[in-house]
Amino acid sequence: MTASITFEELIPEVRRRLLEYGENAPFGDQYISEKPTYNQIGWTHKPDAMSQILSEYGESCALEKTFRLESMTKQFNAEIAAIQDVLVERLGSDIHRRRGSAVLAWENIALPIREVEGNIIRIFPSGDICGKPIYDVMPCDRFIRWVGQRAVNDSMARKKSERRISFLMIACIILAVISISLGSYQASCERARHMLAKTALSHGDPLIARDNADDDVFFNDTPEPP
Repeated sequence: MTASITFEELIPEVRRRLLEYGENAPFGDQYISEKPTYNQIGWTHKPDAMSQILSEYGESCALEKTFRLESMTKQFNAEIAAIQDVLVERLGSDIHRRRGSAVLAWENIALPIREVEGNIIRIFPSGDICGKPIYDVMPCDRFIRWVGQRAVNDSMARKKSERRISFLMIACIILAVISISLGSYQASCERARHMLAKTALSHGDPLIARDNADDDVFFNDTPEPP
């Protein structure tokens, strides 16, 4: 049987290992989500070139100052290492070949938005598998405004979608009622034609009967000649 593991199974194993790392994981397991994030945690923009350059030196720009990010980089590396350990244990292969898979898994189970010195940072894995993470920084007040505006936009989009769905449901109901009404009307017409055909036959007028009845009705209901 081929070995496999899901994100749901990976998360508790990674959190347990991070707690075992002690000082090597300064923030423990607090940045590993309880459920898979599937890389759906948004951000205002991708980091610019200067953010990528400074990240290689463990620094980042925010409010015209530079602050050190050793602890955050150490935590990121610990999270990647914990994921690697679990993948190697569960799936085999050497640890170096699992580095790329660990980074991919990290994007699906970790919380990349974190706080440092009163600023919010978003961690992006480096394009180089073995490179340092890239940091994009936003002041807390700006981040709060962005989250609030995004919540408003999401709410408006949701209401617009709900109105569209309600309109479509009403349209479907109207079409269903019209279809039922047309079906009832057609059925009534057919019943009237059958009754007219039978009445015409009973009064000896086969031409009217033939014009207002199906072949099977006409021939089945036509009395046999004496």
